[in-house]
Amino acid sequence: MNENLDEDPWLGTLEHFPTVYHARASWLYDINTESLQKAIFAGLRSLAQGKKTLEITVADIPGYQSGGVVFKFGVGNKDGFDILDDKEVKRVIQRIEEKGTFGRIELLLHHLKGVRRIAPDELVRILLSSINHELDRDKYPELELESLTSN
Repeated sequence: MNENLDEDPWLGTLEHFPTVYHARASWLYDINTESLQKAIFAGLRSLAQGKKTLEITVADIPGYQSGGVVFKFGVGNKDGFDILDDKEVKRVIQRIEEKGTFGRIELLLHHLKGVRRIAPDELVRILLSSINHELDRDKYPELELESLTSN
């Protein structure tokens, strides 16, 4: 991870995102893009900081069971992801403030590894809820789900 933003032009982008999307979503919003992107990163970081109690699937047991999940997020950086910890959130927010927003906002979800215990559309709704919590806390209008496709 490079601290100098001028020496890290790929921060926030991924050169080759997987061609298989497990979910794709777009949102309607009535807020400036900078505030929205800051709320998105704050929401992701909030989700990653603790265990969330959810109904999850378990091997060899039909249906859903009470359980918990821990989320791990990353920020694209050319050919991989930088883990979204407090230091990385600070760096991304600094990038937004100094160089401007990343542009188009669209969620592309690809489940990288491990057992998929949460359906992709449910994960999108969990992310949306976390981001809306951050927006509400800062007295901004919430996001609305415009479209969602998942498989």
